[in-house]
Formats: sequence, structure tokens, C-alpha cells
Amino acid sequence: MHKDLLGQRFGRLVVIRATDQHAKNRNLIWECRCDCGNVTLVPSGGLTSGQRKSCGCIKREKITQATIKKRYDLTGQRFGRLVVTRLSEKRSKSRGLIWECKCDCGNTTLAEANGLKSGLRVSCGCIQREKFRQLGLSNRKDITGQRFGRLLVIRDTGKRKDESPIWECKCDCGNVVEVRYSHLSSGDTRSCGCLQKEFIAELGKSSYRDVTGQRFGRLLVLRQTGKRAKSGSVIWECICDCGNKIEIPMEALAHKSDIKSCGCLLYEMKVEYGKSIDLDKQFGRIDNTSICIIKSKKVRKDSGTGHRGVGYYKKSQKYYAYIGFKKKLHHLGYFNTLEEAIKARQKAEEEIFEPFVKLYEENMMGDKK
Repeated sequence: MHKDLLGQRFGRLVVIRATDQHAKNRNLIWECRCDCGNVTLVPSGGLTSGQRKSCGCIKREKITQATIKKRYDLTGQRFGRLVVTRLSEKRSKSRGLIWECKCDCGNTTLAEANGLKSGLRVSCGCIQREKFRQLGLSNRKDITGQRFGRLLVIRDTGKRKDESPIWECKCDCGNVVEVRYSHLSSGDTRSCGCLQKEFIAELGKSSYRDVTGQRFGRLLVLRQTGKRAKSGSVIWECICDCGNKIEIPMEALAHKSDIKSCGCLLYEMKVEYGKSIDLDKQFGRIDNTSICIIKSKKVRKDSGTGHRGVGYYKKSQKYYAYIGFKKKLHHLGYFNTLEEAIKARQKAEEEIFEPFVKLYEENMMGDKK
């Protein structure tokens, strides 16, 4: 009596089914699927003893890593300011090797092997930043004492952001702020922020009306919070009939179709709508089986044969057919030609899928009548 290993995992291998073959030591041979996608045959002893953990891909990966390290090892080599410390696990889009490097400035960076060998990568980027900084200093314009809106420029802070000098400025309101030269010269920044605050406050006063005690749907307005929305609209504190308190801008309250509750009204509507839906009928699902998937003739993108339920086993150089039904995978056998495997799959669909779909459609038509 052989131990049932169906569905169990051993390393990267998941047991699919038992074959009718035996090893020389009488161990039953199991068909297993590897995480890499390959299907392989393994004796039960090899699985339970831990000797077989993959289709062979683990060994190939180890050999590949060893070959890479032996032939292309750049560890310890210097390229400009960069010293290679180790091989990274990442790869470029073209599958090129990426190395972790330490720059003389102290930063750690990743660089492709081709970039290092060709001389395109010689630093973490600090050389380019230094060039830009020197260029900025040589072309820097002194704007001390100049005025930009409410801001009066006091001095250069010596800081940079995106290679733009940062200047210390004093606002007419008394605040001192640091602003980039690009923002001053473009007119984007004209105050410490007080200009915008004053504009919003004036906008709020002009559009203000007292709605304390008024009702909007389920909401009863309690008081003004003293806050403003980005648009300048006054924000009010309201209590909902369900007991929740929320803060809402006046512009949202004024539009009767926007907000009528704290959110409980929408939730109740969704719950009522959900109760009226039969999800199994809505999505065609019966006994854990989707009618939509059964009736669909669409082939999966990762199909190696271009046919549903038909695959190719490279080791035995044979085609195999299978069909899934009610969360169970049924293997239909191995075949010498693709046509034989397709016929086996089509026959299984006629015997399993078609009666099930017919029964479903009859029940649906009966419910509609």
C-alpha cells in the first residue's frame, strides 16, 4: 500500500497525480509540477527523503550563479569613484548583471556591468552634481535687496534644491522664509503664504451665510468650525440622524444632491441593493463552478499549445490533456500527437461541461418565467 502524496508540497514540487509506473526499488512514481512551471516525474522515496525538491531548476540556478561569479566577478574592482562591493540580486531589463558599489563620497549605488566597463558610470552621480554646482556658482546672480511681491531678499543661504539657489527673504507681515530663486523669478512665490490666507478669508466673508439649526437631508447644522475649505467655503459641524458628527463645507450643503447624511444613507442603499442580488445567478456560479469560464473559448496567454486544457511534456515528448470541474483537476492522459490530446479534451467538455451548462440554462429560464 503506497502512501498518498497527492496535493502535498516538497520544496518547489507539488504532487499532481500518481502514475502507473514504478521505480526499480518498487517506489511509486508521482507526477509533480514545479514552481518554475515544468512537470516532472519523481519516485515517492525521492520526495519523502528530501532528495528531490525541484525539476532541476535549483541546481541550474546554483551553477549559473557560480559561473557568473567565476567569469564576470567585478568584486573589489574600481571604476572611477566606484568600488564594486557585491553582486546584486536585481537584473536590468536586458537581464544584465547589476552590481552594488560604494562611491568615494560615501553613498552606495547600483550600477550595470556594461555601464561600469564602458566608463559611463564612474560615480553615484556626485561628479555631475559638483559640475552643476560649480556652474551655478559661476553664473549666480546676486539678488540681495530686491523685492518680489511682499518678499524682500535678505541673503543667499548657500543651500540648493534642483540646482537652484535658495534665498532668505523677509515678508511684509514680518515672517522670514527661504525661497528658491526659480520660484521668485517666475512669480510663483510672492509672500510667506499670508497673501493666500487673506484671499481665502475675504472670499469666506463675502460668501458667508448663517445656517445654524438648518436641516439638510439627515444632517442638522450645529455650529461654524472657523475653518475654511481650499475653495474658501465655510466649514460647518453637523450631526446626522444616526448620531455621527461630521464637518462639511457650505458649498457641499448648498447643493442638495451632494450630501444628505454622514454616509449612512449610501451604506443602507448599498446593503438593500446587495440583498436583492443573487450573486450565484449574477455571475453564473453553481457548485463552485463558473458558467462564464466553462462557456468561454478564450485560451490562456501562458498556453504552450494554443488550446485550452492541452499541454506538452518536454521530458517524455508527449502531449497531455486535462479538464477542471468543481475545483478538481481531472487528467485525461498522455498522447503522441496534439490532435489526439485536443480530441480527448473536446470529448471531456461534451461529457462534463455541456450537460452542466444545459441544466443551468434550463433553471435560469424557469426562474425568469
